[in-house]
Amino acid sequence: MPSLPVKGKRKAFLDEQGSDKKEYLRQKKRTKTGIACDACQRRKSRCELVDQQGCHRCRVLGTTCSLTPENNDVPFHQQTFTNQITRASPPSTPLSRADGTLLERLDHRTARIESLIAQLSQSQCQAQSQSHSHLARGIHRNTFRSQQSYSDQEERERLPNNLHHEYNLNGTSQILGGLQLARRQNLIDPISAGMSCEEELRHNWKDFQATIDAIIPTDDLFQTTTTLSNPLLRCAILHFDPSFCDHKQLDSIIHLNLSLIPSCKPSSDLALALTVLSLSPCPRHRIPASEDLYHASIRALDIARSAGLDEDIDRFSQIQPTDLCKDWNRDLVRRVALYFTVVHRAAIHQFYNSPSCFVSANVSNPSLSDLLTHDQAYDLGPTFQHLLFQHELLAQISLVSAAMRKLRTARIFDPVDAIRLAEAVERMSSSLTAWRDRVRFTSLTSCHYLIILSFQMEMSACLRASSEISSVPFPLDFPDRSPSIPRIGRLLICAAYNLITFILDDDNRDLGHTQIGMLPSWTYTLCFLPYAALRSIKQLNGSQLPPDLNEDKLESYRNHLLASHPTAFHILEGIDKMHTDPGWGEHASSARNTDSLEPGSGIYDLFSGGTNVNGNEFDWWSLFDWPLLCGDDLSWAQNENTSDNNGDQPVQHIA
Repeated sequence: MPSLPVKGKRKAFLDEQGSDKKEYLRQKKRTKTGIACDACQRRKSRCELVDQQGCHRCRVLGTTCSLTPENNDVPFHQQTFTNQITRASPPSTPLSRADGTLLERLDHRTARIESLIAQLSQSQCQAQSQSHSHLARGIHRNTFRSQQSYSDQEERERLPNNLHHEYNLNGTSQILGGLQLARRQNLIDPISAGMSCEEELRHNWKDFQATIDAIIPTDDLFQTTTTLSNPLLRCAILHFDPSFCDHKQLDSIIHLNLSLIPSCKPSSDLALALTVLSLSPCPRHRIPASEDLYHASIRALDIARSAGLDEDIDRFSQIQPTDLCKDWNRDLVRRVALYFTVVHRAAIHQFYNSPSCFVSANVSNPSLSDLLTHDQAYDLGPTFQHLLFQHELLAQISLVSAAMRKLRTARIFDPVDAIRLAEAVERMSSSLTAWRDRVRFTSLTSCHYLIILSFQMEMSACLRASSEISSVPFPLDFPDRSPSIPRIGRLLICAAYNLITFILDDDNRDLGHTQIGMLPSWTYTLCFLPYAALRSIKQLNGSQLPPDLNEDKLESYRNHLLASHPTAFHILEGIDKMHTDPGWGEHASSARNTDSLEPGSGIYDLFSGGTNVNGNEFDWWSLFDWPLLCGDDLSWAQNENTSDNNGDQPVQHIA
């Protein structure tokens, strides 16, 4: 064989060395396993040279290798560990309990990711196919419309249905999601707690819907299938059931769920459940001492804003009125109706809890009257009709709120402010009279509740206005304040008399029996205010009731209250203990004059003039026990025997 040149020998030698090196590297690479222990995962590498003591790196570094079997919990193949070094194979036998739970979680998350990827790919294909057709139609649109790349329907179609809540995440939820601390709904379900069953709950659903429709129409609110599954709404449904027995355990679950709300994800269903809970009737075992038993209305407003319901109003205002009834806007219309329901409920709660009966002139911005007319609200359904009438009621009450707040916050007492407050109360009373006439002739299921609510808010505003005129601190004489007091007192008594007449006439005409006991708890409590007021006036020596309100009618109203709820007996018993100052009898007789608006009526003549009887000044607001009527003092009820054991057995504590 001829000898090769030096250059050729060197090349052959290098080729031989290179092939040996490739074979060496290939054999070395085979020693790497398809899995990695915890330590190797942190180094972003795979295990090498695995034996009974673990992988190569863990043996060198002296660390514990997760591939080493401990207490025979994770048995591997018998061929995995031999006298020679080999690569590890994946486990083929069941894992331990802890590792099995982790594996199940990983499998579950993998399945969710695969489903999410499939839905995203499908929705993306649909959005791409629809964008071409919308683009072709958008050529003929005007410049302003063409700048909007997607309409409301198109923007919603771009997002999968199960991911639409991600579009309305607030800042807190976004941060928690980024930190892998996402909120989890952990409310307690009364069905799981054994308080009821699914069949019974669905059986009570129709009765509950009929009861809540008498307060607010819910045609545009309960539209989703997930609403009924909300644990807090289920608690509210059981609370509305008059035949439900275990109210004490239900109250404990409700309070516990309310404490867990901060850890729940904000949603429209949660806001709706809180709003319904704030409208719950008076429980059988205690007398309500506040406007909202659970203070759920304020929580509902916070949840609604966190869920992005307030932003839907801006989108709602950009839609043509003719398109609001379309199917693709149905979900948006429902969310807007829910938001205004929550806002109005919170405004009523603020009215009763504010020292000046404060109601903002603009409950929401923009307000519902700026978005819809009565004809448009009629086309959208009874829910929007109810909300528009309720908005008008709050707007009329806000006139008194502004004047009362100005009187309260003045540095010194100004008689002009007191006169303006009385004028505002008179304007409110006249406007509410016209408002009630329009509500009476509607076909709303909630028209009776709206009228009762208007009378009660008028009485409360008059009560607070008269108290403010008398209690604003400034060393002026009482006569400087007196001209406005009779005007407000007369309106208060008129509202009390008209409320009694409306409730009894409603019952006699069979226009739908007003179930006072199923009204919201504070509305039920305020139904006793006109009876207490007129009863106190009747005690005056020489005072006369209007001809229509005779002794039988007042007693009929008392019986109507007595049959409305188990707690009515104890409330009426406390009212019967009230005694009017006998000096007011002389004052009532001396107060009558020919300038009265209603000659011959002792109720109205009582406030027509005269504030000094036998040299003593009388405050007309001391005619009644105001702390009791305001709900601030229910101490008389704490020593009475009331039902606290499923509404049947007497107990010693109420409030």
